Amino acid sequence: MSEQMREEFEGWAAEEAEVRGVGSLLGLMKDEHHDRYSMIWTQTAWVAWQASREALVIEFPNRYDEKYQEYFDDVDGGCFNAAKYLADVKSTIEAAGLKVTP
Repeated sequence: MSEQMREEFEGWAAEEAEVRGVGSLLGLMKDEHHDRYSMIWTQTAWVAWQASREALVIEFPNRYDEKYQEYFDDVDGGCFNAAKYLADVKSTIEAAGLKVTP
């Protein structure tokens, strides 16, 4: 688990707790003796958060696929069409339900 993942989770949990009126810091208190959150709902959400990230695997298109080659009369061999490849990468990521920024 990365520190960035925990920071993202804690940011979300603090906002969620505030929206629900349960206090933004109360749910993020950690058990002194274990690497866990004191409140069961926070610990359960943290375990689910980690599992959701581990389950997310995106397989990028093969950049050496023939469909990413362009051929020109005045160039020997094919040229890699990066724009077409990146469009397919973006589509693959979005198909997994994630947002892509330019």
